[in-house]
Amino acid sequence: MTAVAIFASASVNAALNDSVVASYSFNSYPTGTFIDNVGGNNLHSHQGALNTGVDFTSSNAKLGAGALIDDGTTQQNGGMYVVTDAGLTIPSANSMGAWVFLNGTSDDSNVEGIIGYGAQDCTVEWSVNINYVNNTPSLTTASASGSFAEWDALGVTLNNNTWYHVAVTQDNGTNPPIFYVNGVAYSSTKRYDVGTIAGQDATGANAPIRAGSECMYLSLNGQLDEAALWNRVLTPTEVLTLYNNGTGLSYPFTIPCTSSWSCSLYGACEGNNVSACLAVTDANACGVTFNGTLSTYDNSSCEYTCNPSWSCSAYGTCENNNISACLTVNDTNNCGVPFNGTLSDYNGYCAQGGYGSGAYGARGYGVGSENIPATNHPSSGGGGGGGGGVAPLPKNPAVTKEPTPEKEPALPEKQTPAEVRKGPKQLFDITFNLQNALISNASGLEAVVTFESFGTEPTPVDAIFIIQSETGKELYRANTSLTVTVQEVLRWNYTGLTLPEGNYIAILQTAYGEQVVDSFTQKFEVRRRATPFADFFIAIQKYKYETALFIAILALAAFMWLRHFRKTRVTQDNGGLARDNPDKP
Repeated sequence: MTAVAIFASASVNAALNDSVVASYSFNSYPTGTFIDNVGGNNLHSHQGALNTGVDFTSSNAKLGAGALIDDGTTQQNGGMYVVTDAGLTIPSANSMGAWVFLNGTSDDSNVEGIIGYGAQDCTVEWSVNINYVNNTPSLTTASASGSFAEWDALGVTLNNNTWYHVAVTQDNGTNPPIFYVNGVAYSSTKRYDVGTIAGQDATGANAPIRAGSECMYLSLNGQLDEAALWNRVLTPTEVLTLYNNGTGLSYPFTIPCTSSWSCSLYGACEGNNVSACLAVTDANACGVTFNGTLSTYDNSSCEYTCNPSWSCSAYGTCENNNISACLTVNDTNNCGVPFNGTLSDYNGYCAQGGYGSGAYGARGYGVGSENIPATNHPSSGGGGGGGGGVAPLPKNPAVTKEPTPEKEPALPEKQTPAEVRKGPKQLFDITFNLQNALISNASGLEAVVTFESFGTEPTPVDAIFIIQSETGKELYRANTSLTVTVQEVLRWNYTGLTLPEGNYIAILQTAYGEQVVDSFTQKFEVRRRATPFADFFIAIQKYKYETALFIAILALAAFMWLRHFRKTRVTQDNGGLARDNPDKP
């Protein structure tokens, strides 16, 4: 949207306020005095009252309420001549400037003063003047030692009845001054030269500030406004700032600033083809706070395009092909356009049945009842069949498989498994078993999980292992991921887990396909035996089948050895009897 200027402010030019000696606006003449805006260097008539024909006016002031004016009738008798009470020291480097309006030619046909320093007898002087020979700005310098010089600006002539900003800068009494008219710099030429002029020659002299005349008699025929003096050399940029594109500046040289606001950040294009403006910036950097209305800068010409997002909102019954037909669809973006696609593209997979098998138990069967969309549109997924039983273990409760919860279980922070699974929607046979339900410490806890897929394509699976106390307090949580093609076996050691004696619950949560979630639990016990052989007994229980086989082998070996020993003994005994009875057959 086009920038709109709605606020105005003003910033003080700090550089122009540096080293300013005096500034006069000539807006009023209270009690016979023109007020110095900077300090106490007020101006007044050298006669105690303004001379005949000298006054201040508001009808043609350049800035503010008024300007010093002389109608030219008393130029030779002092005319426009106002001075300060105290004499000042003329600085060796200085700048002077004022707005000047010339009424006509001078009856002196020479020079008439604008602003500067100078004694009444002109023995000490540093003054910006008008050379009426060619209406050219000039600078007059004089010292108590008798040195005298006049400089004229080259290449510039001032017209009557026109306001000009005239300024002069000089770094010392010997270098040529630089003249400025309406902010444009002009070089100078020396018209008179008597002796050596240096600013130091006037040090300590009684040189009051005066306006409107050179010395006592050469007064200006015209008007004077916004005069100021500095005890340093102004830069060309500072002089141009005083000119201010012809508007001028009043002390304390504030520069008007008009804000130009435009939107710098838009929101998204809405359905009404409007994007809201969220932030604005000021192209002019005025430094004011925006207190307008952001909606003023909204973009009302953006082109909004609504793209429908269709998903199935009603399914039919599950068919034998594990597909339930999509009956109706819904546009989640509410674009208001009719559906012209094919409903079958949004059919859902459903679960007619699944099965699972355990290591020792019979197969178990289950039927899924929810639909999994055939496309990538989100929906609920059907649950798989139940797993088979496992062989009972001593003091090891049977593994159970909990029903699929209504909501997906909580996952570790920043983990979002199976949110948008693009793999095949397949059923799994999953078994979860602890190697030992009685352990002496947590380091002996190990789980074995088997995954068997009924499909032919790899399917990503997320698994979460949880340990809870009997009261349900969660003590451990870790997760992992794997891809199942046909069958995978996952062994899980609960690294870093430390548990005191007591009863606990091991939980496995799995997620695969289109948000199909299963949960398994198994109880176990941590018991630390008081005998030195605790680990030995636990090891026997952990490897009970191997131990039983080993004991059986030992028993068989002992039996065979004993039988052989007894047979050998009988043989030996019979041999002894034969030796004792040699005649006995």
